[in-house]
This record gives sequence, C-alpha cells and structure tokens, in this order.
Amino acid sequence: MSVHRAISLSRFALTRGFTSRRATGSILHLASTAARPRHFTSSARIQEGAIQTPATGPKVPLTAARNGAPGKNAHAIAITKLPWNTAPSDVQQLLRDAGVNVKKLQFRVERFTFQSDTCAFVELGGKEQVQKAVKALDSLKLGTRTLKVSPLSDTFYWDSGFKKDQRFFFYDTTTPSQAIQGLLEGRRYTIFVENPGWPTKKDADKSVNVQRRELLNKVFEPFNVEAFGGINPVWKTDKRNNMTFLTHVEFATKEDALRAMDALNNTVIEGKRVELRPHTIIAKRAEQIGKVDEGVLTQLQEAGLLTTEPGPASM
Repeated sequence: MSVHRAISLSRFALTRGFTSRRATGSILHLASTAARPRHFTSSARIQEGAIQTPATGPKVPLTAARNGAPGKNAHAIAITKLPWNTAPSDVQQLLRDAGVNVKKLQFRVERFTFQSDTCAFVELGGKEQVQKAVKALDSLKLGTRTLKVSPLSDTFYWDSGFKKDQRFFFYDTTTPSQAIQGLLEGRRYTIFVENPGWPTKKDADKSVNVQRRELLNKVFEPFNVEAFGGINPVWKTDKRNNMTFLTHVEFATKEDALRAMDALNNTVIEGKRVELRPHTIIAKRAEQIGKVDEGVLTQLQEAGLLTTEPGPASM
C-alpha cells in the first residue's frame, strides 16, 4: 500500500495573486423592486456577490465583471429561477409557446457540467410582447421551480462569448465547442477529497464553501489554473475508498495539469487525502451536454471521453 504524501500550504509561495476572481465566472448582478413591474439591472462595476449556482451549494462568492455599453431594453425580459437542466432550446420553446418572438438570447452555461446558471435574458419583438411574456410566464411552474419573469431596465448590459478564465460561458453556436477544448486536450481534471472534507475547523466569518475555495486557490496557485467548477458538498461516504467528488479544475496547458498530478495526487492536504483524476463524462452529464449541443456530445463520444462507469450526478 502506498504512503500518502503530506503537503503543507507553506510549500507553495503565492506569487501571482491568484484569487477566486480568476477561478470563477462572472455573474449578473440583478436588482428588483417589490412591486410590479419589476426591473432587472446589470452593474458596470466589479462586485462580489453570493448566489446559488449549479453544483456549488449556497453562498459561493463569485465576481460580476460587466463590459460593453448599456442599451435600451424596452423590448427585453429577464427569466430567472430556471431549472439547472434548462437548455437554450428550452427557453426558446417556452417563449414560442407563450406566442412571442425571440430576437436575442443571453444564456449562460457552466463549462464543466453544461448546466444553466438559472437565468436567461431575452430581447423580444416589441413592448406588447414583453407584457405578453410576463403575463404568460411569470410564476409558471417549470419542473420543481417557479419562474420569475420581469422587464429589463435600460442599464442592463448584454454580454456574449467564451472567456477561458471563467466558469460560465455565454451560449452561441461556437461557445459549446470552445468549452470542451480543455477536456479534449487533457487539461481538465476532477478533484476528490477524503470525507468529510474541509474545513477541519470552521470559521465563523466564512462559509464552508468559501473556505474550501480559498484552500483550493492556494494549493493550485503554482499550476496555472484557468477555472474551477462549483464546489460540491462533501458529506457523502463512498464505502469503496471514502472519497467524494469536490470540484472540476481546468489548467492552462496539459503540462500544467501533469505537474499538478505529480505534485498533488494522492497527497494529504490540511489533514485530508486528495486525488486528481482525468475528467470523463458520466451518462447523466452526457444527456445534459446533448441537450445543449448534440455536435459537442458527438465530439466527446468520438474522443472516447464518455464513460458508463457510475459516478456522482454532480460530476
């Protein structure tokens, strides 16, 4: 039996100021009034927030960095509280069923899981269509969630594209393929930690997930991480090896990933054994990827990256 290596955080000098801002994607800062009609805004400032997002658990701090010019949004709506397994086509079908025309859709997808971040922002064909969509869809039950639909304010910023250092990407015809490049190139890994995970001592001023993310940032700082996924709750016991999936990590290069594997795999960090495993796609995740983009799922299948092995749904 191999002896696990114990790693002290002092071994890694923090030289580049790696923070959770780099490790997480931007989010949309939304504000609404109590009375109808509610208006959503997006801030042009950089702000730290805490929201519920796919596979993260509650109160994970993310960074909202907005850019571009504000536009007139008299014909646009925000749809929030969407189920995590929503795909852009689901939103488009929802709006078609409501009898309105979609001119532009801003929809964010998690790069590791292809889950929705539960929000969509849509430009419609006219002001009357906004009123029609709000009336038809606000408070509509979709799966286990109840939708919230509101007009957008004039200060909302539209965004788009794939940003390699962020957890979420804005869906269009090219971004799903960009999102899997790290997987195809062998730069994406999954991190497993010994139950019940960190922290071994709780901090009254910080949530458990904040402490876990800070620890990951420190440990992985020397290895050029592009992005981490959401933090999975560590509380389940795997009877085979007492290890639970914690999160995904994508490195800037395959060489960085191999260096991290050599230095960190099967080591003890802060009292807990850690494993890094090359990422493969379990069946449940493949289904969601196919909903978002069938072509991308075909690419992964042809690359031999789909697995029939059982695994946590959060992977």
